[in-house]
Amino acid sequence: MKLLTHVLPTALFTSMLCLSSLAYADDTEIYFAQANADNEENRSVANVLIMIDTSGSMRFCQNELSTSGHNATWCSNAQNRRINILQNALDQLLDSVSPSIRLGIGRYNYRTSSSSGQRGGRILVPVTELNNDTRTLIRSQLETLNGAGNNSSGGANAQPVGDTPTARAFSEAARYMMGMAPVFGSTANGQQPSVCAAEEEVETNCRDVVVYGDPSTVDFCDITSNEYQCIRGTYQNLPDWQFCDLNSDDCRLRNSWTSWTWNESCDHTLSWCDRRERGLFIRYYEYQHQRFEQRRYTQRIPTGAIERVCSRDVQCTAPLTIIENNHYVSPMNLNNQCETNHIILFTDGAPSPNDQPGLDDVVSSNCVANNTGSYTCQTRIASYLNSTSNAKGREVFTHNIGLYMGNNEANMKAVSDAGAGSTANADNAEQLIAAFLANLDLIDEQARSISAPGVAVNTQSRFQHLDELFYSAFQPAESSYWEGNLKKYKWSAEEDADGNVEGEIQGVGGSNAIDPDTGYFRDGARSFWSNEVDGNDVTKGGARVNIPAERRLFYTSEVEGNISQLTWTNTSTPANTLLGLEPDDETARTAVFQRLKTMWADPLHSVPVIVNYNDDDPYANVAFISTNGGMLHAIDTKTGTEKFAFMPYEFLSQAERYTTDRPGLLGNKRQTYGLDGSWVAWQRSAEQDGKVYLYGGMRRGGQHYYALDVTDPEQPKMLWQISPESSGFAKLGQTWSTPTLTQVWTGGEAVPALVFGGGYSPLDHDDYASRSTEDQMGNGIYIVNAVSGDLLWSAGGDDNFTSTVADMKWAIPSSIAVVDKNFDGVADHLYFGDLGGQVFRADLPGSDDGSVQIVRIADLGGASGASQRRFYEAPAVAYDRVGGEEALYVAISSGYRAHPLNETAKDGIFIIRDQAAMQGGGNTLATVNNMTNVVSSSAANNVGWYYLFSEDSPDRSGEKAMSSPVIFDGKILQSTYAPTRQDDDDNPCAVRYGAAFLHTIDLRTGAPAALTGEAPANRSRGLDQSTPPPTPSLLVDEEGNLITVIGTEPTDPGNFGNPDLRRHRWMQLPRNEANTIKAGASGGNTEEGGAGL
Repeated sequence: MKLLTHVLPTALFTSMLCLSSLAYADDTEIYFAQANADNEENRSVANVLIMIDTSGSMRFCQNELSTSGHNATWCSNAQNRRINILQNALDQLLDSVSPSIRLGIGRYNYRTSSSSGQRGGRILVPVTELNNDTRTLIRSQLETLNGAGNNSSGGANAQPVGDTPTARAFSEAARYMMGMAPVFGSTANGQQPSVCAAEEEVETNCRDVVVYGDPSTVDFCDITSNEYQCIRGTYQNLPDWQFCDLNSDDCRLRNSWTSWTWNESCDHTLSWCDRRERGLFIRYYEYQHQRFEQRRYTQRIPTGAIERVCSRDVQCTAPLTIIENNHYVSPMNLNNQCETNHIILFTDGAPSPNDQPGLDDVVSSNCVANNTGSYTCQTRIASYLNSTSNAKGREVFTHNIGLYMGNNEANMKAVSDAGAGSTANADNAEQLIAAFLANLDLIDEQARSISAPGVAVNTQSRFQHLDELFYSAFQPAESSYWEGNLKKYKWSAEEDADGNVEGEIQGVGGSNAIDPDTGYFRDGARSFWSNEVDGNDVTKGGARVNIPAERRLFYTSEVEGNISQLTWTNTSTPANTLLGLEPDDETARTAVFQRLKTMWADPLHSVPVIVNYNDDDPYANVAFISTNGGMLHAIDTKTGTEKFAFMPYEFLSQAERYTTDRPGLLGNKRQTYGLDGSWVAWQRSAEQDGKVYLYGGMRRGGQHYYALDVTDPEQPKMLWQISPESSGFAKLGQTWSTPTLTQVWTGGEAVPALVFGGGYSPLDHDDYASRSTEDQMGNGIYIVNAVSGDLLWSAGGDDNFTSTVADMKWAIPSSIAVVDKNFDGVADHLYFGDLGGQVFRADLPGSDDGSVQIVRIADLGGASGASQRRFYEAPAVAYDRVGGEEALYVAISSGYRAHPLNETAKDGIFIIRDQAAMQGGGNTLATVNNMTNVVSSSAANNVGWYYLFSEDSPDRSGEKAMSSPVIFDGKILQSTYAPTRQDDDDNPCAVRYGAAFLHTIDLRTGAPAALTGEAPANRSRGLDQSTPPPTPSLLVDEEGNLITVIGTEPTDPGNFGNPDLRRHRWMQLPRNEANTIKAGASGGNTEEGGAGL
């Protein structure tokens, strides 16, 4: 058997540019507990109430110690004042707290003496979801606790003031969490029954009014004159007596003309609105005779349209209830099995001696009136709360954070220990901020350990270049925004004394960076670009910590617009309206800009692509990767420094949603995505023009493709943009298909072109329903000019395409496998599958005389149930010759990528033997009825063979492929995922962990195989990782040592023994000597799969 050996070096060379294995599950359901998907009540959240010490000692400077704080002297340095330090700490906390935390704040009440004033504590803001409105509310309430603000002092009775009733305040916090009646949180003590997080103007007292025009004066009387003037007239609407004899003694002017005020509008439903025929109002003017005889003159006033007129009032649109029916409204949702509850007590001093709560309704006994008694009482409260015997039957954890607590730290810890919480004592502002953040992180971790992802960071999508590995990392969260990063590691392959090759992924210092128990990064590992141990922490190290202080952010201000650089100090460009903000809202603009300067979101499906900018230095590279924050990042691979970020109009116009007003989940689905796809680079030779072009789509983020000129890696330019509004692209779906770069024959010459599928149709495939008879979008393929973006040809199921193919009914989200049979640099065949389980071949002409022919070569799916197979990933293609018969073997695997947990469909791997592509003639349509099932039969026939994963391994229900296969040396490598491993079947809050596998199969027969050594007994074996694995990657070093890497797992050692490969190893070809288009396989067409040019 002979494979495409001439294609192999090119494919390996181009894998340096784009290892396009889109490896993650799509709708991210594997990262959440099943409860999140099945029950709207169950969400992994933490309810946290922070009780704030507002005693007089909070006026002190940070290092000032005193035994009395009732009416303490104000620290004149606001920056060092304790209340200001606390306020700043909580302000930072609000911007960084996890979306899985619901937050509320309360305060200690105060007494000015032992016998007067307020006692205990009260709730300022109830525990609530954090968003822009609730953050603003919390900040405004915090400001009320600081009567001095940033001034040198405040009034004598200004807040903070009074003693330290810690136990009483804790008691009131406990009552709030338990939903009990208030004791100290009374109206007399300043407790509000509710607060308002958002207000808006609303219309009230609305009514219809008649709008009328200017009056016209009657022609027989000048009513504007203060002198009596009357002109005889016979106007038809006036009685005969209504005229004046100037000579009459009775007709003398006594007073000036008078009139009542006429409203500018009149409610036509009112009785006093004197409306007459022909749409006229009549207004009367009066004068008096000496005999007090009243006469009237008139004006005609024409009426116009009836308009709606309303009064305006301000109403609360987001009320937060604290007390209802004389009881606190507890933040607990007892129907939510996945929530945790917490109280954080913050204080800067020991409790007051008179701190006697009287807690008969909370604990069984009262407390002793001294400091020790207060701590004893607090311990009792904490123990009571940390028990399912409390009033709610659900534990509440107690935490303590102190400022300058000294000898009282042990007492604080005793309270926290009783409440199963944490304790921290700070001696300066930095420590206080760190204490709050650490405490909230611990709470968040505790919440996520119940129902959040089982791994802190998932690192499936990665790119390999030379001895460097680049991993795109992200942190799943209970939010539509996830933090992300790009990290750099190295790989090494060593041959032991027995000749076995062992591969290893290494961090700084050359140590193994992977935890063998999990298959992910070790806690103690340190990636390159990082100045600290970052392990599996997404927010440490990597590219995100190397963003310049003044990020070079580029944007477009309209669809298909030119690229501009954002100037951070410019207050008018881009305009607020472009950012999706109110025109004059400078506060919101500042907040959005602050986030845009540092934002590094999740590269969920984006695989980095590497471009070399110096032939003399193979490591002088730039990595391009995009994220769901709507940005494309260009990263210097030596230093990790960001050269630029690009945010197109489609996302900049929604900047607030990606920065300061990020939405939560909708069920277990994200609501926002960004530039979610992978990119491909074309580096033209210096003999042409040396240009570097970059192409990519939005995937879940939308329906656009972008082409950028990145010849200058610090100054990107827009080349072109495609969307459904572009001519010929009306049926373009979500742009999942990573373009494949090739050449096609058109206009008498070979033209550089991009080939991509029509995309994804979410309305047709995001739920579990049976497949539609025809998808609403995405059911086509496109070929465009790589330089201009002009449409060269398309094919699809209706007349929206250049060629209409009736069988193309379902979306094509995968990349397209391109085959060049005769190595002339021009594509001969395209292979692709669709979401209806079909496989097609497109035959491209080699001259202007021919036309494109579309052939359906396989129908492997059904409308519903076990046969409802979908092809989300691109096939791999290999050449084979047996005897005198040539054929292309097309390997394609099915799997419901949008729902990794689905167990209904029986997915598998299918190998179609396409002789017609090599020998001509017609095709036999391959189906599961005429192909060989190699689980039950060992002899593959001329049509092809297949096996279903669940039949090959019956204990792995729901096993599916979520990556493309690899064909190498007559073997197929296919990674799979099965949602069958579950740590706690009875806990709806537990994440449903899955299992990953690697299948190695003989291309011709479907029998178990190995890359080296003897074939195993089984076709598949387990991997360490528990999330969907990516397409396997074959790595070869200078000595010809071969390892297979699947995500972070090196496996299948062996020796290549291929001197031709070592001579032509990637990145050793100078740009001028390399192929004109340095790209081949894409979307999983790795190594030999779907070789292009």
